[in-house]
Amino acid sequence: MEMEETAACAMLNQLEQECQIKHIPIKRMFDILFSVGALLILGPFFLLLMLFIRFSSRGPVIYSHERIGRGGKPFRCYKFRTMYSDADIRLRELLEKR
Repeated sequence: MEMEETAACAMLNQLEQECQIKHIPIKRMFDILFSVGALLILGPFFLLLMLFIRFSSRGPVIYSHERIGRGGKPFRCYKFRTMYSDADIRLRELLEKR
């Protein structure tokens, strides 16, 4: 009985791996189509956000830094800048005024 269960588990594991491999291209296609659709819908909002950041403070609109991804592989992450470029100096000045 134990031998049959082990063989059945091995077959299920094999089937599961094959299903995952078959669905990778479908998932990738969904990811790309969803991302393109989201960019088209959110693009005008992103443009307004970029203009607001550009005219409200000095410095770059986009902030980038390195993160560690799958398998320990580093990649660049890009974000809209949400702080002033001289935030550390401004904080020190505010704390000194207290």
